[in-house]
Formats: sequence, structure tokens, C-alpha cells
Amino acid sequence: MKNNHGITIVELVIVMIIMILIVSFAVYSGIESTKKAEATELYEEMNSLKNAIISVKVRKELEEQDDDWYENFYDEKSGDMYVIYGIGDAGYEDSKVRENLNLKTIRRRYIVNFEDESVMLAYPAEVLGSSVRTYDAVRNLVETK
Repeated sequence: MKNNHGITIVELVIVMIIMILIVSFAVYSGIESTKKAEATELYEEMNSLKNAIISVKVRKELEEQDDDWYENFYDEKSGDMYVIYGIGDAGYEDSKVRENLNLKTIRRRYIVNFEDESVMLAYPAEVLGSSVRTYDAVRNLVETK
């Protein structure tokens, strides 16, 4: 019987290769999970904003308010579209829109239309490898992946 005094370099290399493969799969899964979480966060934020806009429109119709009443629910008007500031925008801290819409944190700047209840990002966002801007595009990405 031979004297075994330890492991060979071949055994050590095989163990190292197996460990590298396991770590690489774990890191790849973590990256994909992070991307999906970011997409879901954007979708949830847009969904909350869309529901708030629908609520504002219904309240306006029920209380028979004039169009100036909408001024409590946006920061800036641009034609038929209305801008709602996000964190980091100038004027975000002074804006009362977040409280009026019952949304505590809006991370991005949005453009909304109260008439057709549309919500879209003011600037396109990179989500799951696609550049998106509208609520429907974000929803389709989140639901299909």
C-alpha cells in the first residue's frame, strides 16, 4: 500500500474548476434577479401612478370640478400632458403632488394625461435589455419575462 501524504495538483485543479462553475452560476442568477426586481419596481411605481390618476379623474367627475382643479396633481403643464417630478428633479421637495396623489416616493419624472389616463416616463429607461417609456411597454416586459 502506498503512502498518501495529501492531495495531488490534479485533484486541486478539478475542485477549483467545480467551485468556479458554481460561483459563476450563482452570480449570473443574482444579476438576472436584480434586473427583474428593477423592472418590477418600475412597473409597480407606474401602476400606482396610473391608479392615482384614475382616482383623480373620477373625483373630478364626481365633484364636477373645473380643469383648474387638476393643478393640484401635477408640477408642470406641457400642452395636454402634465409632468410629475421625481426624486432628484428641481422642485421635487417643494412639490405637493406626492401628498395629493397619496404617493410618498416617485423616483422618476413622469408625463401623464388625465383625459386618457396615460402614464409614461419623461425619459426612456433601460429595462431588461429594452428601452421603454410607456406603461404598456413596461407591463408587457414584466409579464413576459
